[in-house]
This record gives sequence, C-alpha cells and structure tokens, in this order.
Amino acid sequence: MKKSVFKSILAITVIILIISLSACGASSRPSSSFDDMNAGSSPEYDKMEVMPDYGYDDGYKEITSNSTVLAPDRKLIITNNTSIEALDFDATVELVRQRCAEFNGYIQTSELRGIETGNKYGTRYAYFSLRIPSDSFEAFMAGASDFGNILSSNTTGDDITEDYYDKEARLETLKIQEERYLALLEKAEDMDSIIVLEKALSDVRYQIESLTGTLKKYDSLVNYATINLRINEVYQYTDKTQEPALTLGDKLTQQLSDSWEALKSVGEFLLLAFVAMFPFLVTIAIIIVVIVVIIRLSLKKSKKSAKKQSENDEK
Repeated sequence: MKKSVFKSILAITVIILIISLSACGASSRPSSSFDDMNAGSSPEYDKMEVMPDYGYDDGYKEITSNSTVLAPDRKLIITNNTSIEALDFDATVELVRQRCAEFNGYIQTSELRGIETGNKYGTRYAYFSLRIPSDSFEAFMAGASDFGNILSSNTTGDDITEDYYDKEARLETLKIQEERYLALLEKAEDMDSIIVLEKALSDVRYQIESLTGTLKKYDSLVNYATINLRINEVYQYTDKTQEPALTLGDKLTQQLSDSWEALKSVGEFLLLAFVAMFPFLVTIAIIIVVIVVIIRLSLKKSKKSAKKQSENDEK
C-alpha cells in the first residue's frame, strides 16, 4: 500500500515537473543559432552600427557618437573592418604582429599572398583577423594609422544583451531542475519511475550542455573584439585630397603620361620574358639546326643512291 501511494506521488511529481519544463521552454523567446547571431541576421538582435570618422591624415579617431559601445553592462560583439595601404610591406606586417601581442590579443587567421614588384601598385597583400580584448579595442585602433594609409574603416556592434541573459536565466532554471530529478532518482524504487526520470534528466543535461556552449561562445565574442585588417602593398599612397578640375590640355597630358607608363611596363615585361625564355630558345634552335642538317644529309645520300642505281641500270 505504501509503495503504491509513493508511486502515485512520484508519478504526479514527475508529470508536474515535465509540464513546468515544457511551459518554461514555451514561454522563453526562441533564440537564433550562434551562426545567425554572428552573421548579424537575427531579427531579435538590436544591431548597432558605428561608423567612426577616420581621416586619411590623422588615422583613427575616437568614437564619440555612441560612448556606450563598450559599456560594461551591455553584451556587445565588436567587429571592425579596416583596409590599409603600406609602403614598407614587410615592416607593416611585423608591426601588426607586435602590436597584437602588446595588447594581449592573438591572430585568429592570417594570409599573405603575392610577389614583390617595382610597380606603383604592388601585388602583395596581407589579411589578418585579429582578436583584441574589447577594453583595449579603442586604444588599438587609435594607433592603426601607424600601419600605413587608412583607406576605409568601419566598426559594428551587435547587441546580444537580452538574448545572453535569457539564456543565462534558462541555464539556471535547468540546473535547478537537474538537482530535483537527481533527488527524485535517489528515492525511486521501481524500474518504470527510474526510466522516466533518467530520460527527463538526459534531456535536461543535453539542454544544459547546449546553453553552456553557446554562452561560452558569446563570452569569447564579447570579451575579444574582432578586427579584420587588410594590408595592400603600394609604392605610392592614394591621394584622397580634392583636386581642381582638369582642363582639356591637362587631361591629354595625363593620358599621354599614363600611356607612356603603360608602354614602359609592357616593354619591361616583354624584355624580362625574353631573358627568361632565352636558354629555352637557344636549345630549341640548336635542335632545329641538327634536325635540318640530318634531313639534308639524308636527302643527299638518297639522291646519290638513286643516281648510282640509275647508272647501273643503263649499263
């Protein structure tokens, strides 16, 4: 009799907990996946874009339009995209690495491509995805002009505060439910109750692991700003100053100058190509001469044989 009463109470308690868990899950607002959040496509995130005023002479200027970008009570994912021209490519790449280490950051990805040329626009470029502590983001960007001539720079902040604390509260609720299931599991005596409790406990633990992983990813993105930096090698900075309107004569002169520069570049390329191909051309020429000589000797021998055969036939 006591066992029957206990089973009834246990079953009712489990049903109430399952209903409570389902209601709690239904009442919480559905959250987007981590990838959607990171791409900034989720409608429930209040996306805030900050476009700092970067001068081409002064470099990075402090953000003044929204001083709450790095407010400690907000959960913001800071992402910056900057394009820079560099005269000394190798020194600039090394400086980026040093500056990243000085600010206790790290290089998430890097890519260097191209070859060194003597043209106005080099063919080498570097791409860095830097992770810099968010509280050092503004200080790091303040020195971005040391890398070279800033062509463009923009900063965005994805506000995930509400979603973060929703998930955090949900995680605490699940942990409490886990403790209750464990307590009930210790008191369970029949196999049916144990199976029901273990299944419910497994579901709760799966959700706990999922939310814990998501919050860790959020913490990483919030604590470290992402700076996508592209460095282009050039031999002359792009002049962004406003030039006066050119006259027809100035345009003709400029066009002739550009055409002459293009002709020189083509001539240099052809000369270098010829020098590079010269050993192969000499080898091919020697082979052709040898083949021609062999063919001629064969033809002469054939003619002599034919002539001799003709004389023998006449006799």
